[in-house]
Amino acid sequence: FSVPSPAVLGYYTRDLYLKAIADSSKVINVVYKEIPKDTDKAIINEKLSDIVCWGDSITAGAGGNQVGIAKEYGIDLVALGSSVAGSGYTKVLENLIASKVCGEINVINCGVGGETSATIAARADTESYYLYLEAETTVSDAPIVIPLMQTYTTDRIGILRQGGSNTLNPVTIIGKDSQGNEVTVTGNISLALSSKAPAGTDIYTCDYSLLVYTFTRTDGNTASVTFESGTKVITSSSYLYDGNTCIIFMGENGGYSDINELIKQQEQILKACDNPKNYLIVSTHSGNMSSRKELEDALTARWGKNYINMGTELNTRKAHELAGFSEAAIVSVQQSIIDGAKSNLLVHDRVHPNAVGYAVIGNIMFERLFELGAFDAIFDYYDSLNA
Repeated sequence: FSVPSPAVLGYYTRDLYLKAIADSSKVINVVYKEIPKDTDKAIINEKLSDIVCWGDSITAGAGGNQVGIAKEYGIDLVALGSSVAGSGYTKVLENLIASKVCGEINVINCGVGGETSATIAARADTESYYLYLEAETTVSDAPIVIPLMQTYTTDRIGILRQGGSNTLNPVTIIGKDSQGNEVTVTGNISLALSSKAPAGTDIYTCDYSLLVYTFTRTDGNTASVTFESGTKVITSSSYLYDGNTCIIFMGENGGYSDINELIKQQEQILKACDNPKNYLIVSTHSGNMSSRKELEDALTARWGKNYINMGTELNTRKAHELAGFSEAAIVSVQQSIIDGAKSNLLVHDRVHPNAVGYAVIGNIMFERLFELGAFDAIFDYYDSLNA
């Protein structure tokens, strides 16, 4: 059963698509058509925003290059929006949007491995969770180790472990100098192990106290400036993507004392991103159905259709069928599916998906954004051209 296209250009409108998939007794073969390449980019940017993804190592894409399962079971990663070599969900999502909606939309990966929900919120420069200088600090034109902290805890923060500096730098220190004058200094922060770190220490997983952050000025000024304790450090990613469609996928590494605090962090990240019209809140897939229930119920109540219960979505027969696994393969992990636990067909360790798992996550996110109408504006625009 194929749904006929209602539009001259051949793409499916959201309403027809939703009507089609509502009939679960039929196999729907929905084929999206790409919007013409000669579309004015300025018009596309006006109609659709880029997408910014906040998160930890899962967003960063750790394990996305694990393609062994795909090869073993003959999974076509490219057909799922990934690549032969695999990729994380952000790249899968970008590829799906390019092939099914529009090729001018960027999906920005602001995932940093090892971060807690609090440090992610700090990197987004939220009201209650932000970066600051713990002590009086003098900045000149030479690199300097800075006591970079965040408000959630007295421990040193754990940014920049896997995700690289692109989600942080450049940073701007905005505050008052020792004379009380308003001062702004711009530069980059790099991460290294301190001299007290034992030989063989893993920078990705070690205690925060073993990390050292170095600030290198890049604004061309050379005059020394002394900032008072508590001066804020503003990350570039906290303002570059204001108003963009936002995906927040965090919580795997803790960083919140209870569910209400996690929701507060999510709310504040959205506010820091200028309250985008379109957004997704995604929860961890770890544990099983029973262990996740309280969290999932609370997030469902708060976010409604904008919430993706990834624990439920990923650990289902439907997700494995979407990936292209055979009936025999699905039966082999049936108990995991029943329990709502992670299937070893979709993950490569306790936490991180493999290339197939990331491809499925990217498809789940694309479908939800589509259902929420995130791409309607560009479809409406093309309808108007053919009216």
